[in-house]
Amino acid sequence: MAYDKIVELLGSNADSLLNHKSTTIPKEMLTLPSGDFVGDVFANNNRNNQVLGSMQSIYGHGESQAAKRHIAIRATLVAGGIGTVLFFVGTPLFELIGITLDSFRIGSGALLFLTAVSLVNHGTRSHAKGL
Repeated sequence: MAYDKIVELLGSNADSLLNHKSTTIPKEMLTLPSGDFVGDVFANNNRNNQVLGSMQSIYGHGESQAAKRHIAIRATLVAGGIGTVLFFVGTPLFELIGITLDSFRIGSGALLFLTAVSLVNHGTRSHAKGL
């Protein structure tokens, strides 16, 4: 919508509404919507993942296909890069910090089990709150 049309719709209140400067809330405290607005603002709470997904679809409906494609490609490249690095240097890295393959299996299995139990009981990862 054109600025002139907005001014016309607001009528006599246009100047005060469009030029308002808040003196109570500094602009640094505002979180403006972005592609990851829901993750930035609502990540550290116990909302159900379905609710967060719905909120993301509401807030993110304006993402262009090119932006979504860029995000998907970037995520794929990062995950592939991490996987490649761990493939080549994972064993020496784990040996350096004292993690054996068996202890890694036990730890990841326990985490997977806790996640499954939490999802069945509460619909959220309650053991991972505050992370």
